[in-house]
Amino acid sequence: NSKDLKKKYKLLSWQKEPVIKLFETFYLSYTKGQESWTPQCQKMFGILNKKYSNETPPEWFRKAFRDQSLPLMKYTNMLSFNTRSIALFVSVLIAEPWLYFVFEMTVLNIMLIYMVQKHENICRKFTEKLKTYHDNEHE
Repeated sequence: NSKDLKKKYKLLSWQKEPVIKLFETFYLSYTKGQESWTPQCQKMFGILNKKYSNETPPEWFRKAFRDQSLPLMKYTNMLSFNTRSIALFVSVLIAEPWLYFVFEMTVLNIMLIYMVQKHENICRKFTEKLKTYHDNEHE
């Protein structure tokens, strides 16, 4: 998470480790961006870290979360480099490179937005389940 990365970043020196510090600058920015896109996921991980910081989360959670998230992996795979490469190759092959940019800006962005929203909904449900589980566990 960005909080932990920021601590690590502050310990690095521009004079002693400029390449690593530069890498960490970009990585910290990337991580903050990811966190801003996924507030429900961040809440869920916050609960997990608070409750299970030194242990594995319960099996019911791990299995159910995996089962719910697994269908989204096909979209993650489609958003990878391979899909982009194939689209670029085909668009250049048919002498219409502008089609690649249309594909990137429409199809892949729609897919990304769908995937993030779906995952956020999953995280929202599991956040509530974890709160309930946490409350019931201490009664």
